[in-house]
Amino acid sequence: MWLKMEKHMFKRSSTHNATMAHTLFSRSSASRPARPRLVAVNPSGHVETIISTKESNGFSPAIRSRVERAKQHYSELGAEDVCKHSLRVLRAAVQGKLLDPNADESDMLSMELADQILYHSLTSEGHLPNEGHFSSRFHDAFQLQRTLNDLDSAKGERSSSYVELLNDPSNDLTNLLIAFYTRIADSMTIHDRETLKASATKMPGIFPVHGSWAEVQQNMAAPMLNIYCPVADWGGQTRAYREMRDNAVYYLQPDRFRGVARHVRSRMEALEKANKFLMGLISRMATRLGLRVITAPDYRVVSRAFDSIGPGTVAVALKPFKGVGGLLRKSDKKSVPVDNVHDWSGLTVITADEKQMYDAVNFLHSEGVGRVASEMNLRSIRLCEVEDHAANPKPVTNYQSVHIDTETSAEEMVPVECIVRTLKMHKKADEGEASHDRYKESPLVNGERKRFEQRLAEITSS
Repeated sequence: MWLKMEKHMFKRSSTHNATMAHTLFSRSSASRPARPRLVAVNPSGHVETIISTKESNGFSPAIRSRVERAKQHYSELGAEDVCKHSLRVLRAAVQGKLLDPNADESDMLSMELADQILYHSLTSEGHLPNEGHFSSRFHDAFQLQRTLNDLDSAKGERSSSYVELLNDPSNDLTNLLIAFYTRIADSMTIHDRETLKASATKMPGIFPVHGSWAEVQQNMAAPMLNIYCPVADWGGQTRAYREMRDNAVYYLQPDRFRGVARHVRSRMEALEKANKFLMGLISRMATRLGLRVITAPDYRVVSRAFDSIGPGTVAVALKPFKGVGGLLRKSDKKSVPVDNVHDWSGLTVITADEKQMYDAVNFLHSEGVGRVASEMNLRSIRLCEVEDHAANPKPVTNYQSVHIDTETSAEEMVPVECIVRTLKMHKKADEGEASHDRYKESPLVNGERKRFEQRLAEITSS
């Protein structure tokens, strides 16, 4: 069964629409917005009314029945196996929940269940029907939200922009994504006790307020790390993702976080010098191989700069500092000390083809190293590891790249990493099946993802 918003659902007076837009962004309203009218369309085209604007006391019996079945199915199969058809049935209902800050908790889904359903519906479907690529839609929603929030002194323009969005029935997914962004923004206020408590009061299922302040922060940190971080990363919102991850790890492991943070601060100057060393290597490599270097400031959007890439071109993108939270998570995953995590920062080098890639690799880890180290007055440089995932792709994700992990030293050893791959490999790693959010942040890894996708195929074909 498919759910859609009726085209006239938001065709109300301009006054009401302006009020609704203000309600969403101010998070306070004296009156409760009218509930949207939702319709379910079965394959034969019959239209069945599920919720009408007259029903102000909660779900109709039909929706309540579906919710109970979804809850039962959810508890039996676990979060990773939430069925696609259940997500579609509940999608509009959950959207209404998120867009209504005054929704009655007793009348609708618990927020914890709603969050899990939203998370898995968004991350399990790279291409939603008739909606285009999820990542770009999510990015658009973030940018629109940011633009609207910047219009502090132009409330009329803000309302007009949001009303235009709401009145376009094709933007159903964008509405949901904006609501999800609002939840992410709330979760980033973990340092602000009053804002956190205000958010927690409206969303008790995901932001529990019971216990001490420290317990509240820890209870909030877990869903932030496991739900909102992957969704922000999927949408290309690197800054939000890293801030939330560091906040979450800080409250889950405060003493360890502080110790590593002090250690990292003491080595930042050496880390910057190590990155300059890598850039010097790339410049020398380009000169030696007769290549033109394109630098891209943003790792996430690097593909956009390579439309004209050719045999005589390489592109370089700076890998952002992993962050304290990222270092701790990787050290835990590998069961090694933080100093043995070799990709604190570094560069990604993208070439036109595999021959050029291996020419670059051979130069970077052999003849060019000593010369550049001497020029930069580095007392030592050590190759820690070279992993050729280009020749031996990672299982399941088929991720391909050559990783060169090094340590450089002017005064103390600093770990940095250089990743070399072709443009085709880069696009797969940045946007395709081996993208960061899928093979690192998604809970559906290894055999779990294939098993999950097989089950979804069975469900949707039945």
